[in-house]
Amino acid sequence: MRTVIGKNRMKGLEKETIEQIGIPAIVLMEQAALGLSGEIKHLLPATSRILFYCGCGNNGADCLAAARILFLEDWDVEILLADPTAQGTDCYSTQKKACEGLQIPFRAWDAKLMQELSAKHFDAVVDGLFGIGLSRPVAGAYAETLKVLNEADCMHIAADIPSGLDADTGKVLGTVFQTDHTVTFGWGKIGMYLTAGAPYCGEISIVPLSIAPVRSFELQAEILEPEDIHKWLPARKTWSNKGTYGRLGIVAGSKGMAGAAFLCAKAALKCGCGMVKIYTPECNRTALQTLLPEAMVFAYDPEGDVSEALKDLLSWSDVIVIGPGLGKADHAVRLLREILEKADCPTVLDGDALNILSDHPEFLPLLGHGKVLTPHMGEMSRLTGRAVSEIRNSMVESVQAFCLMTKAVVHCKDAVSVTADFLGNVVITNCGTNGMSTAGSGDVLAGIIGAFLAVMDEPFQAAALGAYVHGLSGCEAAAANGERFMTATDIIDGLKAVLKQ
Repeated sequence: MRTVIGKNRMKGLEKETIEQIGIPAIVLMEQAALGLSGEIKHLLPATSRILFYCGCGNNGADCLAAARILFLEDWDVEILLADPTAQGTDCYSTQKKACEGLQIPFRAWDAKLMQELSAKHFDAVVDGLFGIGLSRPVAGAYAETLKVLNEADCMHIAADIPSGLDADTGKVLGTVFQTDHTVTFGWGKIGMYLTAGAPYCGEISIVPLSIAPVRSFELQAEILEPEDIHKWLPARKTWSNKGTYGRLGIVAGSKGMAGAAFLCAKAALKCGCGMVKIYTPECNRTALQTLLPEAMVFAYDPEGDVSEALKDLLSWSDVIVIGPGLGKADHAVRLLREILEKADCPTVLDGDALNILSDHPEFLPLLGHGKVLTPHMGEMSRLTGRAVSEIRNSMVESVQAFCLMTKAVVHCKDAVSVTADFLGNVVITNCGTNGMSTAGSGDVLAGIIGAFLAVMDEPFQAAALGAYVHGLSGCEAAAANGERFMTATDIIDGLKAVLKQ
């Protein structure tokens, strides 16, 4: 599991390292510069021509130091200062003086340089204009320069974070440097991994620094890694039976929507759930029993007394999933209300359960601990009353705010997804593929989370791990079938490779 942090936390750690631990800022800068120059040497041959674009803050100083290191190793480097007359920070002045003393070429922003950028004179441009502290839009000459640099036919590398990107949210602040590689220092910054920011960061590498350890939650998130599957998911027991691995009740399907119930149930079984019982309208019984004989089917009459029929499922289930293909008819509303009021087991709300919830805000107080919501961006917008663009530009904050209000676990689905709870825990899921943008993908995720909830104690961990395994399985499916040709069933097939490992 990798920790990623916000800009205020990073600034605080740097301050603590310098003022309390006693490691000078210039030492941290040398470590950052060594890491940045090392990554450049890994990415490019020694014959490359590199232009460093440097602001007058410490981010620019990092780049000046990296340019000096490469120059002393006979690399062809040149420096473009964003503001040649600025005094800048103390570290900037020190690094600039060293570069001047070595007679490293400094370039002026003129027609000749612009022509060279368009004529492939440089093999790479390194962005050190602004660091993580940027809080206002990039405009004026800075913005125009970034636009020209973005158009240069060469590799683009950012130092710490692409200039113009908000380190907390990933929001573009006016104009952003579009990079192929971001070399970030100390820890990854949350905004670089979210949907809004990730497309601008390219491949991300992290340079370790001799800096104070992360000890608090000012703004912090985790990114899961393959070994976390084994850490979080309980091992199978030698002496066990089907009841050992949980009884999952799935309230899903409506007329013409048997497939949603099938995908959810099959995914749960493929994840090792001991028993699955599907609660669905009578019209779906034959299809589901034929497609998935491993599952039990409890069929009901939507025009009848759904409350009476639901009693068996409530007393039987260790976990309930409600919503895939359920529809929003009156009986579906009654089912959701009954489950929220009476179920004393963990419950996953997906699909139409979320649509009903947004139509009936009076149900929100019935949420709380043990409830897991899995909205996509449109559903999250309807639940919160906030525009999709607003949520995407403040995704962690938006999800955390809803968690605080409802005391539920929320997994908000997007190209990069966020799982959070009201205690401040956040996991960013940045694996997956655009091939997962296919009908039924969300039903599969609901089944995976339901299966994990049946054997895990913490709903937050079950939701975060379910999302991670879902993303990995999507990658397996894309590798086997191609992104364009994937279906939700292919994602289920991908579970085997992920969990078998």
